[in-house]
Amino acid sequence: MPRGVSQSALFGAALKLTVAELKGEGHEVYLLRQVPEMPQFDSVRVARDLAYGRLTPDQARVLASVRMPALRDRNRLAEVSIGQLVADRQVRLIDPWPRLCRDSCSGMVQGASLYFDNNHMTYEGSVRLRDLFIPFMSGSGATNIAAARP
Repeated sequence: MPRGVSQSALFGAALKLTVAELKGEGHEVYLLRQVPEMPQFDSVRVARDLAYGRLTPDQARVLASVRMPALRDRNRLAEVSIGQLVADRQVRLIDPWPRLCRDSCSGMVQGASLYFDNNHMTYEGSVRLRDLFIPFMSGSGATNIAAARP
């Protein structure tokens, strides 16, 4: 990394250049916002600990969730660059956060794990988000794609 350049500044500059190059070639650019990260969650460990009685369902729910202020703070630097591209109408944002979050984000719904680890979705999690991609796949082109929670 170049000296004196923060990682977030480097990310922002590289993302902006990438988007400009794609748009310059005539492409419409969609950007998937990273799914909310669950810093303490590992579905394999949670399942094993539940099975052996080392963890209660309530403790599992705590491990599979993160409060919005902590999540926003963790993603703040990357979100600045993304937010600017959205505001400048350079990208169309596919946003899974409204589907997974209110006051907090949860990696489990009705006992089903939506995450394999702290930031990768399981099949169950992916199915819950699949309709977010319809505008992208159909070309209907909503500016920001963020369907309400089911």
